[in-house]
Amino acid sequence: MDEQETFGKTPERSGAALTVISFNVRFSTAEDGANAWAFRKAAFGEVVRNHEVDLLGVQECLAEQAAYICECVPAYRWFGTEREADGTGEMSALFYRHERFTPLRAGNLWLSETPDILGSRSWNTECTRMATWAQLHDLDRGGTLWFVNTHLDHQSAAARLEAARLLVERIDAMAANAPVVVTGDFNSDGGGGSPAWRVFKEAGFDDAWTAADAAQGDGYSYHGFEAPIVQDQGRIDWILARGGLVARSAALLTDHADGQYPSDHFPVLAQLTYA
Repeated sequence: MDEQETFGKTPERSGAALTVISFNVRFSTAEDGANAWAFRKAAFGEVVRNHEVDLLGVQECLAEQAAYICECVPAYRWFGTEREADGTGEMSALFYRHERFTPLRAGNLWLSETPDILGSRSWNTECTRMATWAQLHDLDRGGTLWFVNTHLDHQSAAARLEAARLLVERIDAMAANAPVVVTGDFNSDGGGGSPAWRVFKEAGFDDAWTAADAAQGDGYSYHGFEAPIVQDQGRIDWILARGGLVARSAALLTDHADGQYPSDHFPVLAQLTYA
């Protein structure tokens, strides 16, 4: 992943656990009736505040939604860019708690055969797909942490597989043996049930859901604004980690306010520690 921005370092301190959430927010311009963003954004904000998240990866995020997240949690800073060639569209935005993390570098890549070309597509992908990444200095622990957030295609199995291979290749090139967290909506089943998941597993990533000492929830993450029911597609939202990060617990958060869900996906939460 090519460097886009470089930032100054901050002195190290000693360190602790890491709370991470991956959350497909459902884009705010969708015609969702009673589940439109205007009605559910307060519930979304409650989830982000209540769980005291250190790192938050948000898929399908539009600019107004990014602004709202920072309004709910002023301690957040974020990176993201619109995915389309004309500078519009959804973001795979990542948020970090700036009292804990100092950004060192950040950038984007498109999930295609030409990943450094904005808006590029390959492998019969239905939509333009991308990833955003940041190298962060962890003030609580000291040292560097890499954070990557992405959203794989929902139609093309070939695109999901090739995107996973591309992401692993780029992460290997930039992060080597450093701690890495990857969040995303992978549009394929976790836990060994999909080729994309196996690509990450073979590259040394642990899926927090399967690796954690305890995992809470029914094991699926898309619910379409309905009460929890078992879905055929399983848990398509993952939190992955490697480089000395260990998953201690994981959960699918079914938080809602009087039946109003914050999105059509349940967010996935993981508590990670450094080995």
